[in-house]
Amino acid sequence: LGTTGIVSGGHGSLVQFGFVPRDTSVAVNDLVTTSGIDPGIPHGLVIGLVNSIEEDENAPFLHLFVEPLADLQHVRMVGVIKSPSI
Repeated sequence: LGTTGIVSGGHGSLVQFGFVPRDTSVAVNDLVTTSGIDPGIPHGLVIGLVNSIEEDENAPFLHLFVEPLADLQHVRMVGVIKSPSI
């Protein structure tokens, strides 16, 4: 998308991508990937596709709902990516 925000769960089969600036050019089916800003999470890991966009004219941010490309209903094990020790 070319922007940053915060992804959180708790929305059924979707995750919420919040704090996306209102002036961001975004559309349903756009690909969402990790930004690489957090040193422990590499840039470019695929999260999913934008499923819907909520916009409040009085708020400075958009709320995107993203459909993960992984089938999270059947995930039994999750890997954690850590940065190498220095």
